[in-house]
Amino acid sequence: MTPFFRNIRKKMADDNKPMKYVRYAIGEILLVVIGILIALQINNWNDERLEKIEERKLISNINQEFVNNLKNLDSTILHIDTLVPSLSLLMLSMREPSSNIYKGEKLNHLLVNCSQIPPKWKRSDINVKGIESSDNLGRIKNEKLKQLLYNWFGINENVKAMEQSGEDAFLTYINYIKENGSWREIDKLANFGNAISGGSILMPDNDHLLLDYKFENVVDDHLAWLLNRNREYRATRVHLEKIINESLKPNSTE
Repeated sequence: MTPFFRNIRKKMADDNKPMKYVRYAIGEILLVVIGILIALQINNWNDERLEKIEERKLISNINQEFVNNLKNLDSTILHIDTLVPSLSLLMLSMREPSSNIYKGEKLNHLLVNCSQIPPKWKRSDINVKGIESSDNLGRIKNEKLKQLLYNWFGINENVKAMEQSGEDAFLTYINYIKENGSWREIDKLANFGNAISGGSILMPDNDHLLLDYKFENVVDDHLAWLLNRNREYRATRVHLEKIINESLKPNSTE
């Protein structure tokens, strides 16, 4: 640039045409400035294009992850719905134990159904964790989707706590039967073949559990947490649907 102005000054001195070269110099400067501005605009446009591509990819991955999670959640809710009636029936059996038909082998059949491990929602959170641990949430221009994802972090923690409490209640229920009842009587009905055939001689039935208020407490706790988990899952399902639906909307900035 310096040689350029030196040549202008030299020509101005030689030709004595200052205004001509001043206009020429200004024109050259304007061309340079315009060129720089155009280059910056092209660079910004390219950056925005790449940013939109990354945003679409991110939202697409989120959508697929939540679609799969919703499918697994529906399966889990359906499984829980099959466990609740048996536990409810066991609770009802403790109200009128004297006239209860669930005694002996019938009670053990009921205990088999009640002793199934409650299903836990298997969900993927690879993309969500990627958002949470980085600044990728800021890449999403859809403010409603961004807020739904932000709220999801807290919802997921609540679900984890609910699942843990439910698992603790289930283990308490299982351990109480182990300590105070006959698992062998239950196992003989649980399709284990001949390994535990014949049941227990030491404790041939579990009828006494229906008269045990402590057992009633652990059954009630197990059922309560299973119902709470079911409600939490159903509320979470609504949130998942909102995320899925919002992630399918076109970017409002495009």
